[in-house]
Amino acid sequence: MVGCFPAVLKADNAAAHYAKRIAEQARRRLGCAITWCPIGHWEHNAVVERLFKTLETYGFQRLPSTTGSNTEDSIKEKPIEQATKIGITWEALLDLADILVASYNVTSNRGLGGQSPLEVLVNQLKLDEPLFLPRILPPATLEQPELGVIVETRYIRGNQKKGRRPYIQIDRVNHTSPVLSHSFGLIGTPIRVHIREADMTVVNSFLESGQELGSLRAQGRWGRTPHTREMRKQIMALVDAKELALGAGDDPVQKLLEYYASKAYRDVLKRPKSVSKSATKLANAANVSGLAIPSATTPPANNQPIDIGSKPTRPIPSTINSPAWKSVT
Repeated sequence: MVGCFPAVLKADNAAAHYAKRIAEQARRRLGCAITWCPIGHWEHNAVVERLFKTLETYGFQRLPSTTGSNTEDSIKEKPIEQATKIGITWEALLDLADILVASYNVTSNRGLGGQSPLEVLVNQLKLDEPLFLPRILPPATLEQPELGVIVETRYIRGNQKKGRRPYIQIDRVNHTSPVLSHSFGLIGTPIRVHIREADMTVVNSFLESGQELGSLRAQGRWGRTPHTREMRKQIMALVDAKELALGAGDDPVQKLLEYYASKAYRDVLKRPKSVSKSATKLANAANVSGLAIPSATTPPANNQPIDIGSKPTRPIPSTINSPAWKSVT
């Protein structure tokens, strides 16, 4: 049901599920209780485990590139080579999961008395006195935004005497808007910023009074292409380590893809039958940004930075030892 949310959220008893985003933010936004299942007792989460079994048995384990259910599974046969040969896309996997979940919801279940999950919901809603009421969430607020959005405080910077228009900085990138850039009286004022880390090109801002200040876009080249917060931090780390060179007009996200492509090509040369972490990062970055994957090029020699900028470099004098560049993972 669209817009209907649960009263209880069950989670595995894993360290990741104790994170603040689940234990506090998800609980407060959804207005539900959270229960952590006992360790080693899958039966407490039988519905989810049953769905995972369906996804594996009737979906992913039937693909040519499956790794099987265990190391001795006879159905797996060179999964990495099959995956490389076939080239399964992210969209195809999402479609497969969508079909399997839809089929699960309309298939009769012996545990439900021969009814499908959707039939159980329909029958409950058709009762003269329904046993439950659909829980519709209230609109998001300043302090309780939508899931996937974090709230941080930033101070407005700028200098009217020097002609520096107001802006805020997030992870070393300036964000502003036509409204904020003309509000010199707000310089030094703290504001609340709603950051959707899945796309850092635009953030929403509010004054401490709750008044909306509007959307703030990343300035210059950082506002061109969608990118996640993790991608932005990775770019900054690579630049600091001098493994990535950015020209004045370069798109940082495009250059990050070129960097990943070069490293993935190097990984293939070293271990052609292994999974490349750089290739995985490349695929994720391309999916987020919408950019095409760059063509593979010959990687640079050992101990040399991958310089993909347009800035020329000078040769190192023979009296200076060749530097050992720091590797960022």
